[in-house]
Amino acid sequence: MTWLYTYRLCTFLLATGLGVGVAALCLQSEGSKAIVYVDSKRNINVLYAHVGAIDGVYTTVLLLIILIRDSCHRPLAIVYELVLLAVPAVAWIVVAILALVKNGENFEGSVCNDSDSIANDICRYAGPIVGLSIGVAAVLVLYLLVLSFVAWAGARRGTPIWLSPVPRSSAANTTTRLVRDLESKTMV
Repeated sequence: MTWLYTYRLCTFLLATGLGVGVAALCLQSEGSKAIVYVDSKRNINVLYAHVGAIDGVYTTVLLLIILIRDSCHRPLAIVYELVLLAVPAVAWIVVAILALVKNGENFEGSVCNDSDSIANDICRYAGPIVGLSIGVAAVLVLYLLVLSFVAWAGARRGTPIWLSPVPRSSAANTTTRLVRDLESKTMV
């Protein structure tokens, strides 16, 4: 099961990196919206930017808390991890859908040919926000599916692990095995 823990760490790092990227783009859209409003009194709806920024912070904090708890030897049970990570996965899908819809409402047919260059920037940010949001959601959903399958397979074998933490690669087990092997050789 060491592969699962390694996969988990890679998933968390990738989701955090992509989530921070989306949050940065969303904050940039917020700033551009304020500039457009001040300059031309035009209100551009960037609700997706609010949700994306909040989801980026939430995802990053949640994943960091899970990893800190894990490193303090107080890991979450698999069932709790599945529930907690489903929330940001769904929220990232909502961000992508909102970005598509609101961008279509703000700019006719999502064509970025507005007379205001800053409004064009808002339009151009929507594409990467959609793509990266789908990326974060896909990474989290794939991890949830793998974790669910591993837990289901364990339950099917008669050893349910739903309330156990994600198995981690343990150097202690290898060390203990080596010590036992050495002790058995010296006893002979």
